[in-house]
Amino acid sequence: MRSTVRLVEVLGSLSLAADAADGFPAETTMRSAVLAAGLARRVGHTDVGDVLIGGLLRHIGCTGFATEEAHVYGAGDDVALRSVMAEVDFGQPERAVRHVTENLAREAPPTERAAAVQALLGGGGAAGVLHDAAQCDAGERLAALIPVDSAARAVATDAFERWDGRGGPQGKQGDEISSVARLVEVGYVAELFRCRQGRGGAIAELRQRSGGQLDPTFAGAFLDHPGELFDLNEDPHVSVWEALCGAEPEPWAQLSPSQLDAVALAFARFSDLKSVFFTGHSEAVADLAAQAAAVVGLDADAVTGIRRAGLLHDIGRVAIPTGTWDRPRALSGPERDRVRFHAWETQRILTSTPLLASLATLAGAAHERVDGSGYHRGLTADHLDVGARLIAAADVATALHEARPHRPEMSEHDAHEVLRAEVVEGRLDHAAVSAVLAVRGAPALAPPSWPSRLTDREVDVLRAVAAGGSNKDVAQALGITAKTVAHHVAHIYDKTGCRSRAGLTLFALEHHLAGPLAPPGASGRRS
Repeated sequence: MRSTVRLVEVLGSLSLAADAADGFPAETTMRSAVLAAGLARRVGHTDVGDVLIGGLLRHIGCTGFATEEAHVYGAGDDVALRSVMAEVDFGQPERAVRHVTENLAREAPPTERAAAVQALLGGGGAAGVLHDAAQCDAGERLAALIPVDSAARAVATDAFERWDGRGGPQGKQGDEISSVARLVEVGYVAELFRCRQGRGGAIAELRQRSGGQLDPTFAGAFLDHPGELFDLNEDPHVSVWEALCGAEPEPWAQLSPSQLDAVALAFARFSDLKSVFFTGHSEAVADLAAQAAAVVGLDADAVTGIRRAGLLHDIGRVAIPTGTWDRPRALSGPERDRVRFHAWETQRILTSTPLLASLATLAGAAHERVDGSGYHRGLTADHLDVGARLIAAADVATALHEARPHRPEMSEHDAHEVLRAEVVEGRLDHAAVSAVLAVRGAPALAPPSWPSRLTDREVDVLRAVAAGGSNKDVAQALGITAKTVAHHVAHIYDKTGCRSRAGLTLFALEHHLAGPLAPPGASGRRS
């Protein structure tokens, strides 16, 4: 990764997580930021860069009310709830009630759906007050971790204020709301309804909300030239990423390596707000994996990459309804599949820009297992480097010491036994788990036994033979004689029941002894 990177590229990539959390099409937040920046230029606003960056931060607090949205107002699905509520204009009460009644929790059983509608509409606006306070509170604190100007951060504070003073959480009115936030809100409404109802629907919404939710001057300026502004995102020869980067005036906002760590931390906390059971999980995984990486002797750059990947390894979880994460029972098959999808979502978000692609491989592999039983790609030991193995071990070790809906926090002894079983069964890497336990000051794992009663030296020979080495090559690599190698090979054939190098190679693959494992001579390690 370069010594400095553009802030808009990093925030653009991570804004995809907010899109997923809100049930929006991918790139909605980026497109709305481009529209807001274009509008800022048209009205002669002096802080176009702040408007662009503020637009990318518009939804950074959207997980702040996820638990309540799922369990009180959304029949378990906070993502669907936010998607429905995004279209609601409470300045038009009759229309708002109709929209909520027709669309809220449509996939839920009738009794749950009725309860959700009643909870949302029956409290005299209390749900909206609580939502605005939680999302803005979360947004303010998360945005404060990111090195942006106060004008851009104000978007997180004022995201739900209204021009007519009927918003929240502070009930600001008119020019009391920051001009950057007012511009961002016009761009947001325009893009939200463009992608759902087309340009005509977006124009109609801007007209209806002008003077209520939206600043009438800024809404009017958009309506004076809607085609010109919408075209900023719809040039077939220009990607959304190119439009986003092209919308930022120079000098571009840059991130140093240490500031990138702060952005990753902000989004780790953003994802962990998804459920009360996840509080602090990503930070703990990142710290544990990074310390374990130092224990095994990785260099400083590798440790830094592992820490960042650990912070972001579960960012895709925001796309899954909180009610699914919080099930107090075993998940059904479809629910399990949906949960596993979050690892794919994590990798998609991080690979959206080359700036974060190096983290995507590590973060996306956090739930893989060396025997191929993990997700989302079912990778085996051959395709999991030491960083991926360390993050996987740190993730499991951390989770075992945290309460989950279906079980209490585990004791040190019980957690150690689970980790030992994961190693014995071949799911977690022995060396990675040992490093994680060393960091935690827990008792070391006993070296695992090898299949078919092979000795450490015989495993070294087997690996070398499976890799194509002759007896002479193996002898030279291991510092023994060719005659001794021949004796080992004979014993290996006898113990494994193999009769050829091909058979030994397949045996090694079946028992996860082949691939980028410990080099010859590093006895006692097993994937």
